[in-house]
Amino acid sequence: MTVRQRYAPNVPSRWRTSAVNWVESPHTASQISTAPGVGTVLSPRPKDPPMNFDTTTRPGDEQYLGGSRLEALYASGLLDDTETEPFDRLARLTRRVLGVETALVSLVGSDRQVFKGQDGVRPDLAADRGSPISHSYCRFAVATGEPLVVDDARESVLLRDSPAIEERDAVAYAGIPLRLRGGEVAGTLCVIEPYGREWTEDEIDMLTELAELARAELDHRVRDLGAQQLETLALRLPDPVARLGDAVRATADLVETPEDLRLPRTADVARGRYRTVETITGDLVRAATIGQEERSSTPEVVDLAERLRASVALARSNARPGDVVVEAPSHPVQVSWTRRELDRALALAVVTATHHADPGSPVVASLSTEDGRAVLRVLCPGNAVSVTELLRVVTAFEPTAETSTDTGTGTDVVDVAVRSSGTRVRGSVAEAVVTPGGTSIVARLPLCAAADDPADLQPAQLVRQRTSEEGS
Repeated sequence: MTVRQRYAPNVPSRWRTSAVNWVESPHTASQISTAPGVGTVLSPRPKDPPMNFDTTTRPGDEQYLGGSRLEALYASGLLDDTETEPFDRLARLTRRVLGVETALVSLVGSDRQVFKGQDGVRPDLAADRGSPISHSYCRFAVATGEPLVVDDARESVLLRDSPAIEERDAVAYAGIPLRLRGGEVAGTLCVIEPYGREWTEDEIDMLTELAELARAELDHRVRDLGAQQLETLALRLPDPVARLGDAVRATADLVETPEDLRLPRTADVARGRYRTVETITGDLVRAATIGQEERSSTPEVVDLAERLRASVALARSNARPGDVVVEAPSHPVQVSWTRRELDRALALAVVTATHHADPGSPVVASLSTEDGRAVLRVLCPGNAVSVTELLRVVTAFEPTAETSTDTGTGTDVVDVAVRSSGTRVRGSVAEAVVTPGGTSIVARLPLCAAADDPADLQPAQLVRQRTSEEGS
């Protein structure tokens, strides 16, 4: 991606986007047990006892924190792993280098986050090694895949009603996403202060460098866990293979005397032992390829209205009623896009706007159709969003090679223009404009050919139409 900047020799580079934390749910790892007469089989691992706090999943959390991302996190084995010292050591280093109250290596699930590494956590909370997802700032970085920097959560529309402010003394926050080898965001390396703090660019750069160390440590641990699992499964395999061989030979002998009443029973035993070998072999293959799976970038038909409502629900989770308004048609607005990338772009646009919004005016996210395109508008009154963050939002909407071929969009160039009257960041799909009155983000995505929704309706018309239909 080429970024071309004009009229702006000194573009500010403060970070303001989103963050991450990790959550633990029913584990998907397996245990080995022995079934009489069959040999070694795999059985689901039981749930660990629940942590002693509420784990209610909020609207929008499942779309952004669950799915393939959560599957990759469970498959990595990190949530089952009891080894925490390397990550505690990294948290101690981060806390000392940046001079902060608390540092965490956080893994974010769909209902709670787990602190894989921690230092400076209050003694009454340290034993939990985690927190409910409702208290998580990190989930916003997980959802957007971008850093979240908060000088004072009490002044952020996105976070000002978070229970973490009072219950966990989380006022200032900075978090950098941590990705697994396959690209899925597992959590963050984050720092927290119990008072407001204006983070400097050097501090965020240092946190980013430390986050790379955390990512490398996570990758190393996943490899170790995979090797341990491979060794365990390999050692278990010879016995069921030998048992299967015995059953196959016995069945072969009995085939010569088909009237022998033992034949059906022996064949059933052989089939059961074959399934056991097949299961262990499959687990071996999965263990050998953990973390190597690549995320799909194939475009699919996506309901943009549904995805927008989910992104707004995510941004509303710690905001107040009326802080974020969504105006979207009740019928599907279908576009062909890579679902995960579209979700990330939507979350990034709405979360960024909400984080920087003026507390006295709502953020408005609207969706309409114009000239064969779905038009998304996110209006953020008040505080201007930095150019760095606008670049992240605009480039998030840039299509992949597959999407570009499918939709005819994509230019590989993002244009930045800074003038006294305002700033404009423009890509092939999205454009962001900053004026003294606030920030507007507009994205235009080609509609699918078979769209059967009312053509060219504006949000206000859609609301009036829906109201009249309900009245009739």
